[in-house]
Amino acid sequence: MSMNTLNFADPELIKCFFSQCERKFRFLEQKHEFSYISGLAEYKNAYKIIKPYQGQKTPSPFLAMTRYEKENQTLEILYGGADFMLEVYSCHGHILRFTPAEILMAARKSSAYLPNTRGLSHSAAIEDALENLSKALRKHVKTLLNPSQRLLDRAQTIHNKQLEQAVRKRHRNTIEDACRQAAKAYREKDYPKVIQILEPHKNALGKADLKKLYLAKSLLRP
Repeated sequence: MSMNTLNFADPELIKCFFSQCERKFRFLEQKHEFSYISGLAEYKNAYKIIKPYQGQKTPSPFLAMTRYEKENQTLEILYGGADFMLEVYSCHGHILRFTPAEILMAARKSSAYLPNTRGLSHSAAIEDALENLSKALRKHVKTLLNPSQRLLDRAQTIHNKQLEQAVRKRHRNTIEDACRQAAKAYREKDYPKVIQILEPHKNALGKADLKKLYLAKSLLRP
């Protein structure tokens, strides 16, 4: 694809993200001795690199990142993607990576300001989301910026459980979608398609869909 046919990101959105991060999270540098780096995130040879943003034309979708680093902890604020999503991660060492919400859940605290947010395609929405994040960090500064190892271990347990639930939900959705497609194919008497759709999921089917699979097979026998 040539540069002339590429879609480019709105520079105002990128500028807004970087300027608002610098403004709303300056307290991390001034009061908590974090260092600051920002730019457009790119992957090169499987490594994520950050290129400074200087107003250059940026293909869409893009991924803008602001990082605050101190010793073994990093706070990453990401913005962009196809759905203009704002994501926040707290990284500890080279392995542990949590959302602030997971750490607060482990500490048995909650915040209405922390869910990841999609659809931030206007500057005002970006400002509001970053303002809410800043409020949450200030309110829970000790918990989020200096979590104990015990708290991190608890957050890891929560993270694993949520990941397991997400995998199960995705699997369930896949099965339900396959059953809907198979039902349509069965009504249309396209029995080879019914078998093609349902056979890979045979061990997870309910009685009705399993019966549909066996009937489709029997109807194709000579």
